[in-house]
Amino acid sequence: MAQTHLFAQSSENIPSLTPRLELYGYAGKLWLHRDAMQDMGQELYWGNELRLSMQTTGKKYWQKAYRYPSYGLGTYFGHFNNEIIGNPSSVFAFMDLPFVRSEKWSFSTNVGLGLTFNINEFHPINNPQNIAISTDLNVYAAVLSFSIFPMALSKSLT
Repeated sequence: MAQTHLFAQSSENIPSLTPRLELYGYAGKLWLHRDAMQDMGQELYWGNELRLSMQTTGKKYWQKAYRYPSYGLGTYFGHFNNEIIGNPSSVFAFMDLPFVRSEKWSFSTNVGLGLTFNINEFHPINNPQNIAISTDLNVYAAVLSFSIFPMALSKSLT
């Protein structure tokens, strides 16, 4: 599953607990990991995440030990272009754990856990093709790795 992230963030250590609004975009195809799932199609899907995160300040020992992680709440909206699966939505809590953090570059892992809903679950009469999802409320679990390169825009008239 290919993913594209659209966001901006400073990698500086922020002195006070500061809220940050983040927007992510995703695109990809379903991973049809069983032969019986081939009828579910290979249409391109897209999704968006909106997150409200708080940057830790280092006031507590664990914050310094884990390189000033951030944490927060998010929501995901997906569009699978597929009537068998539907268009899932999720709400989740997350934590970004930096492995490398400097003013010019950072590399982090994000761990998220929550609930997913608005899915067209399996039904023997109305949706017998969906052999992947059997309930209307599911677990949202995500582990992502990402890198941040701060960029500055400058204007020059010469």
